[in-house]
This record gives sequence, C-alpha cells and structure tokens, in this order.
Amino acid sequence: MGVCTNKQERLAVDLLKKLDMYKYFEYVAGCDTFSFNKPDPRHLTDVVEIIGGDLKKQLWLETVKLMLILLTMLTCHLFS
Repeated sequence: MGVCTNKQERLAVDLLKKLDMYKYFEYVAGCDTFSFNKPDPRHLTDVVEIIGGDLKKQLWLETVKLMLILLTMLTCHLFS
C-alpha cells in the first residue's frame, strides 16, 4: 500500500510512525515528493506505479473514507 497526501512527506511519515502504521506502507508521497501534487492525477498514478500496483485494479478511496479507516485503526490501537 502507499500513501498519497498533500501534506509534506516528512510530516506524513512522522505521523504514520507515531501511529505505528508506517510499517504497513511501501511508499509515502507528500506534496513535496514530486514536482506536482493532487489534484494532478500523476500524484496518485505515480505512487501506484512505484509500489508496483496495477492502475486498472486500484481502488481509490475518498478522503473521508480513508480518514474513517485511519481513525478506526487508531482507536483500536489506543484501546487494545
């Protein structure tokens, strides 16, 4: 899995490490990783290609859905 965010890469990596989730991702791309960022589709498609994914088989999650997943994982992590 990969992360594609408009936050700075180092901040995204720091947050994932603090949440003990960094180990689950092969690649993290922030707004400063490439010379372009979202909403440019290359920000997403390049991450998929870097991690060896198939663009035709990728499931794109909306930001809200992804945040719900992350919040659920965080809650489970904090209260387990």
